[in-house]
Amino acid sequence: MSDTDTDPSDDAEHIYRTVAAAPMPRPWLESIAAGAGGWSRARTHGALGQATAEGHLVLSVDEVGTLAEVPDRDQAAREAANLPDAHREEIARRIADDFLLRATAAEHLLTPWHRTTARTIEYAPAPDMRDGPGDQARAVETP
Repeated sequence: MSDTDTDPSDDAEHIYRTVAAAPMPRPWLESIAAGAGGWSRARTHGALGQATAEGHLVLSVDEVGTLAEVPDRDQAAREAANLPDAHREEIARRIADDFLLRATAAEHLLTPWHRTTARTIEYAPAPDMRDGPGDQARAVETP
């Protein structure tokens, strides 16, 4: 599915379910984009904006980046529980792959002499979500 052929309300619903099913209470923008299916920055921002305007999410910014939180955790837990197990597992795996890529990039920057082990990345983030110090590692590590 491309970034242009979706209904914004469907994207907002999908983002809400992704945040609800994320394995952390306040995921960062990049984690949400990865968990949603490798979405682009623009599509993720649009869906987050829509979900926030509808009152489904609360956004905050810290020194690291943009975070999303559900105002009603009980409702979010019920929504996440309604997702098929495979979908919840995919969201968690996509977010874990994004973290692994970021950790690998940090390792390359902080200890370039250190030998790294092979990484198996099943879900690579969208190209515009690869900015920053992780570019080099992501280019090497993703299939």
